[in-house]
Amino acid sequence: MKLKTFLFIVLYVFIFAVIVYFLYIKFYQPFVSKNQGQNIPQGNRQESIYYTSGNNLYQLDPKASTQSINSIPTIRLQSTGVISKLCVDTKRNQFFYEVSTPSKNYEIWKVNLKDNSSEKIFSSQTPGLENFTNFRDPKLSADNENLGFLASHDQIDDLFSWQIDQNKLTNLTEEKFAGTISDFSWGTDTTKIVLSGLINGKGVIKTLSEKSISDFLEQDSLINQIEYSKNSLIYSQTPKDAIVTNIATVSLTNKKVVLLTDIASPKRVSDFAISPDKQELTFTVNDSSNQQNDIYTLKTDGTDLLQVTTDGKSSEPTFSPQSDKIAYWDKTIGIFIIPINKGNAQKVLNSAGVIDKILAWR
Repeated sequence: MKLKTFLFIVLYVFIFAVIVYFLYIKFYQPFVSKNQGQNIPQGNRQESIYYTSGNNLYQLDPKASTQSINSIPTIRLQSTGVISKLCVDTKRNQFFYEVSTPSKNYEIWKVNLKDNSSEKIFSSQTPGLENFTNFRDPKLSADNENLGFLASHDQIDDLFSWQIDQNKLTNLTEEKFAGTISDFSWGTDTTKIVLSGLINGKGVIKTLSEKSISDFLEQDSLINQIEYSKNSLIYSQTPKDAIVTNIATVSLTNKKVVLLTDIASPKRVSDFAISPDKQELTFTVNDSSNQQNDIYTLKTDGTDLLQVTTDGKSSEPTFSPQSDKIAYWDKTIGIFIIPINKGNAQKVLNSAGVIDKILAWR
């Protein structure tokens, strides 16, 4: 009798286990997989291309074979608003990004790639920053120890530095820059920062060191974007009342300015990126007469200009961490990767025109 009862118990347990397993496979596992696709854990960080589509931030494996945005929802990381700037903290396996809210304000968020948890870190709700708005342009220092960003107060822009591990925030300009700041860049010596902006109708470049601000360059053209190179600063400039934008370089020693591109209207440089090794530039040339865009590369010393694409549909170039390739977006086909010496382009994502911006490759 006891044996018979025992066998019945074993049978019932077996049937129960089979039913539970069936329900798990049929319902629970697909549900978990679908939802984890929105917040995929990132235990071991690998190189990724980060791009946006609508309010969504995606992560793409550049080594994978051609994929489709519609078939791999598992790459979606965040959905908090329109994201336009992003930097990756490889030391802590996290990233920071600027997001535009529905009220057209800007905030800075942090995402931990280990579990994809997100946190709003700088906004008008941050204690001590209630009088500031438009928190934007997050950039990491070369040693990944500090995060810089811009914010506005009473029509004046300030540059902040946040020591990440110490959680210490410093206003580097403290309203000593009486104008609008268009961009800034960290030097390899992380005590030095350069910023560009507009003061009294003049385009200016200023250097910061130990909270002191020094004049470096003033010109009539507007300075839009600026980056440290090895022995110079590289920036894009637009003459007043003109739509033409070109790239120039200025020596850190003698302040000599050299024009790296000489593009005439109706064409203009719409953006540029500098390689991690500071040897190469890549940029988009936009032709407003026919709304075409193509990608170019150029050495930071002004030599070896090369047109990478000729389709008139490519933009948003960004360098690989090794500085040997660029990723770009063809608005009708998808995301491509190509060696900087103009080898064969490899398509890594079919997008059918739904990409908004490639933000980084890190």
